[in-house]
Amino acid sequence: MFRTIRKIGKKPAHSCPNVPVHRSDGQPCSSADEELECWHSHYDNALNHAAASPYPDLDSDAANVTPDTGIPDDSPTMGEVRRAIQKLKNGRAAGPDGIQPELLKYAELPTSAALHELFAQVWKTGRVPAEWREGIIVSLYKGRGPRTACGTGQSLCCQCLVKYLHTSYSTGSNLRSPLVEDHSSRDLQGAAPQ
Repeated sequence: MFRTIRKIGKKPAHSCPNVPVHRSDGQPCSSADEELECWHSHYDNALNHAAASPYPDLDSDAANVTPDTGIPDDSPTMGEVRRAIQKLKNGRAAGPDGIQPELLKYAELPTSAALHELFAQVWKTGRVPAEWREGIIVSLYKGRGPRTACGTGQSLCCQCLVKYLHTSYSTGSNLRSPLVEDHSSRDLQGAAPQ
């Protein structure tokens, strides 16, 4: 179903004037491949770091924690999926799946049934689709520093909308899911654009 929607809904990408990227030595890149290498190097340095040192007190505290019986651990309900869809904000960019929030909101009944089945399967197996680990990194210039340097913008990651929905009900205010964690920083480690 979503594959068909993506094919139908493909819109031409908006292009903005391409600002030349400068290497770390201040010289402009001479080719598109060199620009990609500069961005790769920037995100590689920004997102990859040494592993944190072990903290024994945290491990011992985690071993002594008693489970909170007030947090339900049963699979998601259709009502939770529908509420998560209703809370989506209109006008947001689509992620790698090409699905915009309006699509899910305006076809709430059929999509909530399909998504409920998908989320129940994820809940039961503990395995999430590979697409949920992907994102589109966009760097927006915020007016500080030279526009031509890779590190002067704010980086945003547009993620798969269905993953966002799953996370919104499963790790929302009631901390629903023991299976789903926020992998955003861990997933981006080593995931520099290619």
